[in-house]
Amino acid sequence: MLMHFGADINLTSRSGKNSAMYAANINRYEMAHYLIEQGVDYAARNKARGDIAWDVHDKLSNNLLSSEYPAYGWALKIKQQLIDRGVKFPPLSPREVRWKEGKPNKYDIKAREKERLEKQGD
Repeated sequence: MLMHFGADINLTSRSGKNSAMYAANINRYEMAHYLIEQGVDYAARNKARGDIAWDVHDKLSNNLLSSEYPAYGWALKIKQQLIDRGVKFPPLSPREVRWKEGKPNKYDIKAREKERLEKQGD
């Protein structure tokens, strides 16, 4: 309805999330799917460097969505929708994006150090 009155679907919050990101975040994948069809910036990243592709991948790969619920089917539809638009799966995690951009946070640095120490112990 708001789109009918000219709402900007790419408007972002302080955290950098657009309308489709919010829809995906609360498992309203049918709405995110619709917004992608309407032209929302599906490649946009929030301030933590997450995007819709990561949200979908993370929830599907970690079994955070039950296949018994409609959200699961819609998440699969969005995954295919994004693949059809050239998005690679699995997508980079927000942490990988921050490292790639040269802007890791203190938790990224701690996690990388922990991984390095674990590899040394093997």
